[in-house]
Amino acid sequence: MNGETTWIHSSFVKQNSVRHTIQSSSIKPEESSTSKLGHIRSGSLIYKTIGDVSTAFNADTYTNAVYYIKKQATVGNQLYYLISTQASSTDGVVGWMKAEDLNTRSHVGIDTDSKNLYVKGNGSAYSKAWGGTKDLVYEDLTKQAGKLFKVNKTEKVGSNIWYRGVLNGKTAWLHSSFVVEAEESSTSRLGHIRSGSLIYKTIGDVATAFNADTYTNAVYYIKKQATVGNQLYYLISTQASSTDGVVGWMKAEDLNTRSHVGIDTDSKNLYVKGNGSAYSKAWGGTKDLVYEDLTKQAGKLFKVNKTEKVGSNIWYRGVLNGKTAWLHSSFVVEAEESSTSRLGHIRSGSLIYKTIGDVSTAFNADTYTNAVYYIKKQATVGNQLYYLISTQASSTDGVVGWMKAEDLNTHYHVGIDTESKTLYVKGNGSAYSKAWGGSKDLVFKDLSKLESEFLLVNKTERVGNNIWYRGTLNGELVWIHEAYVSLVNEKSTYYNITLSEALNMQMKAAPQTDKPYAYVSADYINKNNQVTASKLNVRSGPSVGARTVGQLVENTTVNIISKVNNWYQIEYKSGQWVDASKADVLYYLNPDNFINHEKYQFQFLDLSRSSDTSPNVLNNYLKGKGILEGLGEAFIQASNIYGVSDIYLLSHALLETGHGTSELATGVEVGKDSKGNLVLVNSSNVNSLTDIKKTYNMFGINAVDNNALQGGAFRAYNEGWFTPKDAIIGGADFIGNKYIKSGQNTLYKMRWNPESMANNSYASHQYATDIGWAAKQIYSIYNLYQDLQIQNLYLDIPSYKK
Repeated sequence: MNGETTWIHSSFVKQNSVRHTIQSSSIKPEESSTSKLGHIRSGSLIYKTIGDVSTAFNADTYTNAVYYIKKQATVGNQLYYLISTQASSTDGVVGWMKAEDLNTRSHVGIDTDSKNLYVKGNGSAYSKAWGGTKDLVYEDLTKQAGKLFKVNKTEKVGSNIWYRGVLNGKTAWLHSSFVVEAEESSTSRLGHIRSGSLIYKTIGDVATAFNADTYTNAVYYIKKQATVGNQLYYLISTQASSTDGVVGWMKAEDLNTRSHVGIDTDSKNLYVKGNGSAYSKAWGGTKDLVYEDLTKQAGKLFKVNKTEKVGSNIWYRGVLNGKTAWLHSSFVVEAEESSTSRLGHIRSGSLIYKTIGDVSTAFNADTYTNAVYYIKKQATVGNQLYYLISTQASSTDGVVGWMKAEDLNTHYHVGIDTESKTLYVKGNGSAYSKAWGGSKDLVFKDLSKLESEFLLVNKTERVGNNIWYRGTLNGELVWIHEAYVSLVNEKSTYYNITLSEALNMQMKAAPQTDKPYAYVSADYINKNNQVTASKLNVRSGPSVGARTVGQLVENTTVNIISKVNNWYQIEYKSGQWVDASKADVLYYLNPDNFINHEKYQFQFLDLSRSSDTSPNVLNNYLKGKGILEGLGEAFIQASNIYGVSDIYLLSHALLETGHGTSELATGVEVGKDSKGNLVLVNSSNVNSLTDIKKTYNMFGINAVDNNALQGGAFRAYNEGWFTPKDAIIGGADFIGNKYIKSGQNTLYKMRWNPESMANNSYASHQYATDIGWAAKQIYSIYNLYQDLQIQNLYLDIPSYKK
């Protein structure tokens, strides 16, 4: 002590804050391990030996650096730390320092795991955790921003985390606030590389970067992204994976990317429009091309098995011509299917497709020609129209396949009605198993052998502008074109005279007309068409023997119609019958002027044929028709027994009975006097008569003008017509024998009797002289046909020699 060696009892010394020298043998320091880091405060001392001032030296040259503290010692109440330049209590030791002369933090190793962190750009990098300015590796990390920091050790200093790692090839320690982890997350995008960019095997590690130009013009999958500070990176891959096919990381701005979302894996059939290209990947580039030009693929089937959305665009993956490819939605089109109703015939040399546009499903159509097919569905693929053909009227049953519209001859097919009707075979054409049938659909090739046979129609359809009827013919269900049948059952009766010859015969029979014309002598008409006689007789015919129907005074102007020998036919309304002109006679004599007229064709109605209507139809019509009500069956029986048209009988009866209200029709009592003579019964003679009967006469037979009631009643008594039914059936016998059965079974024949002209060479046995008689008689019969809705017409049309 004070330079002298001496002994002092332990009770004579103590530890305090005052600096003094203590022999090492006086108080032994209590040493223990610790783990701290410390910074030296200026003005402090470092002791080689604890408490030995002679070993102390100024610490100021050691400031601004961090030191490891792996050992501490306590001398009394004084805590000492052993500072070292190495993480050791033996190596790199500098000396002991009082605790209060150091700024220390606990120092704990966390792990030695390798991890990649990225420099944020703030702060500094040190050679030691919590380093000072003397420990700097990079004073300013601004230029290192974003760079990879390959961590190999992590420690905790106080409450702060420090990382040791390699930055730009140098080992350094960085505070946790100076680095950031790459925040990786899943994503789903597709991207194209911009030229002049870099690809990083490791994010931010320039040493792993390489030029991306050889990777351009192709699309890449992006299934992972990472954010380093404000920098976004994408992991690009040749496969839809973040582990397989990986190329590397790229800065987001070096890529043109779109979101990539799977929509479905449904199978669907689309069709190539012919524009654009096909790729091995959705949103592909030129390096991904499967078909550069889709023009030659236009209309072909694209069998889709996956649908994805790239950005706002839809892409389809499928098979085209056996190759898997991706096509943009604007390059394909759906088959726009819709219902239709058509019939079609196949053109030779065509193809039928089981699947639209799929050539692998196509087959030659030639074995399917010469038949008609139903078309109930159509589809449009771009500008191409397809029809689905079937052997049945269905889009599901009997289907043969799809055909291009131009490979078919088609017409609209529309149902009209399923009403029953009876038509008659004309004898031309053919009958088929389907409407508009082909040769393979024939049921009756030649209908000439079935002429006049009836077709019991149960369905009517329109094919294009044509009407077709389905019905039973000769026991077979067939379809017949409207041109081969008729609502009218026509037969033609040939007469071996010309129409001109018949006209000349008729002109000799003084045909009459009520048309407003008459005749005057041409000698008394001047060139100004004026009468020169003081009084000029107007005659019914062109001769002085013709009746006078009026007179014209001198200077009267006439309108001349024609000249007949030395007579003028002039316009003149006499109200009397006059000789008909040759032209007028020809008009009414020629059947061609009436046969196609809805009403006037009834003058050719065969009055020997029944209308085939039912008693119910007639009875419905006869309601409210007096005595005739309920007698429909009687008219039909009379028609069948005596061969007289039921409608003609009905028309005749309605006319003669005043629609069932006349006295003869409602019943007249007739009896016999003492001599056996017939007498009309009245109140004064009823008691003197015998065999009194109520008689009925429905057709006015023998009802002569001078005593119609007596004549008609007596005829009914003698015929035994004592019920309305008897009168109808019995009267039909009289009408049939007198008119119809004589061969004059039409109104036309009754008027003109062409058979008599052909046989006798002159006109005879004609029921009227009025040239318009037959045309005038048709109205009551025509109206009955309309009212009763009878469709069957049996016509007998005269045919003159050509």
